[in-house]
Amino acid sequence: MKLIVLGAVTRAHGLRGEIEVVPFHPSSPRWSAGTDVWLVLGHDPATRDREADTIESDDVEPDGIVAVRPGAKGRFIVRLARCNDRNTAEALRGSVLGVPPEALGELQEDEFWFHEVSGWSVVTVGGEPVGTVVRAVDLTTQLFEVRPTSGGETFYIPIIEDVIERIDRTEGVVTIHLLDGLLP
Repeated sequence: MKLIVLGAVTRAHGLRGEIEVVPFHPSSPRWSAGTDVWLVLGHDPATRDREADTIESDDVEPDGIVAVRPGAKGRFIVRLARCNDRNTAEALRGSVLGVPPEALGELQEDEFWFHEVSGWSVVTVGGEPVGTVVRAVDLTTQLFEVRPTSGGETFYIPIIEDVIERIDRTEGVVTIHLLDGLLP
């Protein structure tokens, strides 16, 4: 089963079955009570490709988020329906939480999912090829990491109106305005 990764369980928290989770997308609306999630049990987050927003596994189990609250160092304290005690929570250490892509809902015309952009073409408004999207990154601003058509080191394009003319999800093409200093 393919899952969009929401976060990784680091450890049990307290005695009532709560878990500490490192959220990979903390602003996601999926981090709320009543949300269904799927667990990839016993997956070691240290071996997970940190660049990937998705994970494939046949060893998944559905569960539900009962409660979420902020924890230390940007982590969340999460209570899952299955966890009623510390021992159950401890058994989830190293698991990954995710949702299937179809659970994410519909997008507006100008929106996209970060997990789908890898491999999209980047062209200028004049149709000149610039490169290929490696991934989308959410830092202070959202960025596309792009591998240039001519080869060489990747570079970043900010996902802002001044730069992005159009995003075509169907064709997998990002059309940009070439601003001074944008390309290496």
